[in-house]
Amino acid sequence: AVGLNAGQIKTGSMSRSDRMSKYNQLLRIEEDLGNVAVYPGRSAFYNLR
Repeated sequence: AVGLNAGQIKTGSMSRSDRMSKYNQLLRIEEDLGNVAVYPGRSAFYNLR
């Protein structure tokens, strides 16, 4: 999601440890990027009206 600048991820339920580890890794990446990280908000969904 980060490398492709996807703007969103699909993780499913947060009940399984492998899904939690993916989410935690995204949080670590966000922390490492600091102010360079950009949250696109609604603009990530450019194809929706």
